[in-house]
Amino acid sequence: MAVPWNTTLWMAKMVWVALTGWIMACLAVADEIASSLRAGDIGPFHVMMWLWKENTYLFHDLILVAHSIHASP
Repeated sequence: MAVPWNTTLWMAKMVWVALTGWIMACLAVADEIASSLRAGDIGPFHVMMWLWKENTYLFHDLILVAHSIHASP
């Protein structure tokens, strides 16, 4: 059974409103983080250093695999 056009357009409008709200929320959070970084309220995030210290062997293996892939003919 076909869906009436007004129902289809209403559903499309609701999806658009939801996506627009989600995008605006992400931009607002990114703006707040950037403003705080510029003002010096927060420092740089050291997530990668923590990952490196906790998973040194994993990163070492990944680097070896990457080198072997690029070295293969």
